[in-house]
Amino acid sequence: KQVTKFVNGDIKEESTDGSTTYYYRETKTTEITYKDGLRLLHFSNNQMEKHFPDGSREVVFTDKTRKYYDPQGNPCDQLPDPEHPSI
Repeated sequence: KQVTKFVNGDIKEESTDGSTTYYYRETKTTEITYKDGLRLLHFSNNQMEKHFPDGSREVVFTDKTRKYYDPQGNPCDQLPDPEHPSI
């Protein structure tokens, strides 16, 4: 794995499996991007987001409530399970 440390304190790790982990020091946020385009974000307040390659996303708030958004950004009840496993 290759690690890059930036002057602002951010850290980028590139793994041999094609994934990239980026830690934003100022906001204490971690973002993992996978080779297939899936992005996971973990915020310092423990909110988590899963951004799918098709533009849909799942947000898990600190109180564990979940919100789902379709590729256009519209709220929806849930995402299709086979292609969008839950966090």
